[in-house]
Amino acid sequence: MYGYNQEEMIGRNVAGLAPPEKAGEIAGILQRLRRGERMAHFETERVTKDGRRIDVSLSISPVFDTEGKIREAATIARDITNQKKAEAALRRVRNLPLPGS
Repeated sequence: MYGYNQEEMIGRNVAGLAPPEKAGEIAGILQRLRRGERMAHFETERVTKDGRRIDVSLSISPVFDTEGKIREAATIARDITNQKKAEAALRRVRNLPLPGS
């Protein structure tokens, strides 16, 4: 989805996928995960390898070890760019004056 292969992403911080103006967002997500919270359908923007910005919906959950300590996070990311474009087009159409008005 982001255009990177596995070798390019291993060991990299996921914050590199966020656009500069959303860099602080990652810290907030990590704080929530540290508290054991999960996030469902968090909509935000990310940057692909080729520099395109895409709208994504993230679901992120902490993963606990057998001692109950958080060891990692499981993330499901969906590209919702086309959905957002369709919603914007629908809003534009709804705001157009009717013919003859």
